Amino acid sequence: MDFNKFTVKLQEAVETANQYAGEQNHSQLEIAHILVALLAQKEGIVRPLIDKIGVSSSTLEAEMRKIVDSLPKAYGPVQRSLSQNAYDAFNKA
Repeated sequence: MDFNKFTVKLQEAVETANQYAGEQNHSQLEIAHILVALLAQKEGIVRPLIDKIGVSSSTLEAEMRKIVDSLPKAYGPVQRSLSQNAYDAFNKA
């Protein structure tokens, strides 16, 4: 998969999500990690779009963080990879 074909903001979000997954001791990068990162972007488009459709972006971010918190943890040296769901989502984009 070539991440260079994605926007700079999405590339930044994936990098931030990967760091977040590492901080949480997760071996896989899940869609929830990426959504948290997209919602956290200061000048990103995701938060305003979510709010515009009538969904609370703050509530959505809190719910995604709960999902991230519930993911299994892996300790020790870990090579993080995209989960199958995240991989499929990027390949359909």
